[in-house]
Amino acid sequence: MSLQIFTSRNSIVNHENDSQSKDLLIQFLLQVADIPLHLMTAQQLKTLVEKLDRSDSLLNLVKKNTLFKPDRVGLKNLLGNEFISILVVASLPQQRSIIHRHGQSLEVALVLQGTLTSQFFKMTEDQELKLDREVEVSAGDIVCTERYEYHSIINKSSSKVVSLHFHSPGLIE
Repeated sequence: MSLQIFTSRNSIVNHENDSQSKDLLIQFLLQVADIPLHLMTAQQLKTLVEKLDRSDSLLNLVKKNTLFKPDRVGLKNLLGNEFISILVVASLPQQRSIIHRHGQSLEVALVLQGTLTSQFFKMTEDQELKLDREVEVSAGDIVCTERYEYHSIINKSSSKVVSLHFHSPGLIE
């Protein structure tokens, strides 16, 4: 089973990863794959992310795949297949993502550096998106986004922010 999952389209994309970080991500992927995609909850995904070993190996992998862009939030795909997508998200001070949603995918964002603000929106009867709530998360904290929930991330601080975003089912092009 692990070979089939590992060799799925868009699996670990950076082939320069050391074997320890690959092993961590494969172990995480197998844990995610044990839960049927349609039954996965945000709390279950959050629990798996909380248990993820944040060793130097993983943090070095994230560092190698962090890309700050001057004009928009930087995204780098670490791993992706039908079960899970893991993105490194990097934002400079005052950068924000567009308001978006991930369809049937849950999202759990783990902040590794800085403080990130997540905004969540509700659709009004007039088909307008209105701010529903705002959550500020600092390094080590996690924020969850439900399926089909509109949201945006903002770096309101004066420092850089780096976070890992886990999507299940995976975001497949």
